[in-house]
Amino acid sequence: MLRPHVQCVSLGGVARPESYEVTGPLATLVLHQLWLDVAIVGVNGLSAREGATCRHEEEAAIIRTMIERSKQVICVATGDKLGVRTFASICPAGRIDHLVTTVGADRDEVEALREAGVVIHQV
Repeated sequence: MLRPHVQCVSLGGVARPESYEVTGPLATLVLHQLWLDVAIVGVNGLSAREGATCRHEEEAAIIRTMIERSKQVICVATGDKLGVRTFASICPAGRIDHLVTTVGADRDEVEALREAGVVIHQV
């Protein structure tokens, strides 16, 4: 075993052909049986005002459940996604513990996210 402290779990459900993310009631059912230490999630939009969002409701529901079941949430989003709101709500910005984003992201939005309690890591 290379990393005995890391456990990878396959949720089941329906894999979206565009991204291979699993969605649907089976994936939700499995997630409700688990507690997660850390959830690392990607989003299509993140703003201090509207929170984390994505383009598909089914995807938002799975990410939302992952976040609800997690102690810590790390969000990964390129700088061009900050200050953007897309179709489906995932969670308020304050529920995100850390954001990993790119250098050059909008400074005002980065500062607003910091004020919401998000620790920002620009790479």
